Amino acid sequence: MAFPASPSNNDVHKEGNRAFVYDSALGVWDQVRESDSLVVDFLPMRADTTVLTPSDTFPAGHVLQVVNGQYNTQIGKNDTAEFSIATATITPTNSSSKFLVKGVVMGVQAGTTTSARLNIYLKRDSTIINNSGANFWIAIDYRQGGFAIEKMDRPGTASAITYALAGGWPTHSSVSYVNKDGNSGYSTISVMEIAG
Repeated sequence: MAFPASPSNNDVHKEGNRAFVYDSALGVWDQVRESDSLVVDFLPMRADTTVLTPSDTFPAGHVLQVVNGQYNTQIGKNDTAEFSIATATITPTNSSSKFLVKGVVMGVQAGTTTSARLNIYLKRDSTIINNSGANFWIAIDYRQGGFAIEKMDRPGTASAITYALAGGWPTHSSVSYVNKDGNSGYSTISVMEIAG
């Protein structure tokens, strides 16, 4: 097919699968690169295809579901009372499941007068399932990046469970912090249900 004899600026001319645009300032036809296209051809469902249902079971070790809780607001404490950092609630798909619970505490800073010790806990409802003990000391007015703790838990229930990442300052003498200034990232708790 021949190009038009008197084209106007930006006229389009196609030849087969190629396209051209007329540039009147230069008096030429410029070839336009065709964008790559993706053709998706959905195949019909085969007769041997299985659709999963809530009653299906998976082999031991498969992750069944994941929930996450996070908190990034500054928490300042000047007492020894336990405080909540983040929570996540999960309803087990099976009472034989186990749960990998991971907590990360960010922006930890001791007070301005003495060093401080932060205890980190993982809790299942009101039961402590892991405790960092005396493993996290912070120097006077010094900020640490963070602290991680985890536990494989086997609660043996199909009822909803609330896991909590909690803390306490058993040794301190002035306000000490978690999520200092609210710009230290998120303190998080993640819970993975794993087939038992």
